[in-house]
Amino acid sequence: MFKYRPLTMVEGDDFCERYCDHCEHDREFRETGQNGCDILADSIIYKVHDEKYPKEWCYKKLIPTCTAFTMEKKKYRCDRTVDIFD
Repeated sequence: MFKYRPLTMVEGDDFCERYCDHCEHDREFRETGQNGCDILADSIIYKVHDEKYPKEWCYKKLIPTCTAFTMEKKKYRCDRTVDIFD
């Protein structure tokens, strides 16, 4: 697999919106501003050819992907959603 690195800020924002903004690995940072995802941080710090650049950001079937993506576990239920199991 080839490592993925966004070419523009817009492309990076789209990638983060698709993965990072909904990933369990970065949830604590979104909630508290602390203990963010190391993969996201390393993708900013290192160049794509550096051995420390995250291997999790790669192309899978020609689509930029984060292989470590884990959907965020929601702690709270939306108070506006009707309960269908009353």
